[in-house]
Amino acid sequence: VQVSMLTVKASGKGSINNNLNGQKLRVGQKYSMSATASSGFVFTNWTSATNGTYAYYTNSPTVQFTMFTNLVLQANFQDTGKPMLAITNVTSGMLWTNPTYTVMGVATDDQTIASVNFSFNNSPYAPAITNGIQWNSGLLSLIPGTNVFSVYAQATNGNFSVTDTVRLVYALSNLLTVVTNGKGSVSPNLNHMSLRIGQNYSMNASAGSGYIFTNWSAGPVGGPLTIYTNKTTAIFEMSGDLEMQANFVDTLKPYLKITNAVSGMVLWTNSSFTVMGVATDDQAVASVNFSFNHGAYAPAITNGIQWNSGSLSLIPGTNIFSVYAQATNGNLSPTSTVDIVYAVSNLLTVVTNGKGSFSPNLNQKSLRIGQNYSMTASAGSGYMFTNWSCGVVGGPLTTYTNKANAIFEMSSNLEMQANFVDTLKPYLKITNATSGMLWTNPTFTVMGVATDDQQLASVNFSINHSAYAPATTNGIQWDTGPLTLMAGTNIFSVYAQATNGNVSATNTIALVYAVTNQLLIDSTGKGTLSPNYSNAWLRVGMNYSMTAHPASGFMFTNWVVSTNFIGGVTSNNPTLLFMMATNLTIQANFVETARPTLAISSPGNNAREPGSVTVSGTAKDAWGVSTVVYELNGAPWTNAVTTNVFTNWTASVSLNPGTNILKAFAINLGGLYSTTNTLSIISTNTAAATVQFALSSPQPTAHGFNINMKLTPGLSGRIQVSTNLVDWEVLTNFTETDGAISVYDPNTTSPQRFYRAVVP
Repeated sequence: VQVSMLTVKASGKGSINNNLNGQKLRVGQKYSMSATASSGFVFTNWTSATNGTYAYYTNSPTVQFTMFTNLVLQANFQDTGKPMLAITNVTSGMLWTNPTYTVMGVATDDQTIASVNFSFNNSPYAPAITNGIQWNSGLLSLIPGTNVFSVYAQATNGNFSVTDTVRLVYALSNLLTVVTNGKGSVSPNLNHMSLRIGQNYSMNASAGSGYIFTNWSAGPVGGPLTIYTNKTTAIFEMSGDLEMQANFVDTLKPYLKITNAVSGMVLWTNSSFTVMGVATDDQAVASVNFSFNHGAYAPAITNGIQWNSGSLSLIPGTNIFSVYAQATNGNLSPTSTVDIVYAVSNLLTVVTNGKGSFSPNLNQKSLRIGQNYSMTASAGSGYMFTNWSCGVVGGPLTTYTNKANAIFEMSSNLEMQANFVDTLKPYLKITNATSGMLWTNPTFTVMGVATDDQQLASVNFSINHSAYAPATTNGIQWDTGPLTLMAGTNIFSVYAQATNGNVSATNTIALVYAVTNQLLIDSTGKGTLSPNYSNAWLRVGMNYSMTAHPASGFMFTNWVVSTNFIGGVTSNNPTLLFMMATNLTIQANFVETARPTLAISSPGNNAREPGSVTVSGTAKDAWGVSTVVYELNGAPWTNAVTTNVFTNWTASVSLNPGTNILKAFAINLGGLYSTTNTLSIISTNTAAATVQFALSSPQPTAHGFNINMKLTPGLSGRIQVSTNLVDWEVLTNFTETDGAISVYDPNTTSPQRFYRAVVP
């Protein structure tokens, strides 16, 4: 039996189950082993060798083999764990204010790190400085704004880590310069704002009136600017010494027109020609410049708006004339170019029959004989194109084509005519009447207007289906003259006819001759009517209604419907239904249900007053007080005095001696009486004395004399005497019961004596 020693090897990390390495095995006999990869590795295959050269054997982890002399088997494992790499002192987007920076980090692998490589701002990758695990980039020079740093690690087995990329912002700030070129504004206006270099900002441009935005340009302040974007919103990254310019262009270019030559081909048979035109601008025209047959541009002759080239010498064939206008703001009009052909030509006559136009307008244009031209006819408003006709100028014309576009060959004395037919009907309107309108007079003149795009021939009307007759018209306005209306509805129709025979739509209205009369309404008492037709002109024969509403303190009683307020019929329903008639009169009657009130304000009850007094008081009523009456001590009733319809009243009375009784009451407009008010007044001036002497001229004597005095019964007081009407002395006291008293004065020696009765 032949044996040989088996050699078992491993490439990478892994283990071999039933490892027969170093054992002597029988040659020719079959054996097996299995391979298991370690963490971070995968099994790939078994290879074998007998003479030092390895060859693929199997990719199964379990290998079954027949033993040979000097057999070597190798289990192969591949490392799957990528290196780990991290940047430890930078986070993406980090701001830095120094011009240099060193990026640092760590890198590890389950085997060994071969190298760490980095790229800065898209430069080629270069090896970092590393001492095994830690690494750094060395000192890097930063550019203003965003700096991009990328790094990866490679293991000795060739595995690469994930590439880590960070952005380091070298944050410099600078003043931004923002300017505008042309009329416009920017928002937000960041002009002379301190902005961070490398950071994005945005501004929006808005054109001013008459301008449009063209583009943003950018560049260094004071240096040349280049177009940045043609969008109104500019999103830009701030850089040092940056200038942003919003550009606007004046959209109102000068207007220029050649007025005596058609753009394109113009035929001319003379050897010279003066081109004429007009040029304007919203500001001012600085110059008009022309070129003839590709010569240098020269200024035209101009007087502000009109310009001309002066006499130009034509060359046989086509002559090229170009012209443009320049405004004082530098804006240029479009260049207008015409071809002037010096050739045998003739004037074309183009006319229209009816309302319309043709394009291009070749009328009285010198056209080359034998050359084809075309014109297109366009009907005017209210017209329709029918056909083109042609012939010799002044001669009969025949139909040429019914197409709007006429293509024709120019010939001598040619006349082309575009024919249009009027399709627009006349316009007619009645201006002083509407259908269903009421009229109260027996005659009426209907008026209106009528127009046509050409000319009116007549306006014709019919009243109540009579034959149509011409209205009176002065061109646009028309009227019928006075028409005799019949009672009720009158039918009026009218139409207009143009000189070309077109007829307007017939306008028909109903005019109602409504006989009316004025309604007269009276009322008694206090209340309102709804609706109130008082003095209104109502249509005779038509039904109407009114409702009576009594005022507060009143009650509705009845209606009286009559003619001229004579006689009539009554109705006690508050809502009156009536038919309007001539001289109709209506009376609404309200009766007052509230009594008046009366008050005596002065003097107070049991007041003491002199012989005469003025009594005053007030009276009130919902409708009105007609009078206030009073009586004193049973005397006849007397009307009080007032200046404001008894709102306030007075009564002047003369009192009897002692207690006086005054009564008063008010009467309202409805005849109702107030409660009678009674007042007691005590007179304080009740003395009445009459002196009688025995002699007609009594003489004083030493014996005195008697004075007979007649007094008011019940009067008490004293008799006083004086010689000078200043100093008085009591002669006697009295209390009279029979109305008379006899007084004796013993002292009658003085030349004069005065007597008086004094009562309390």
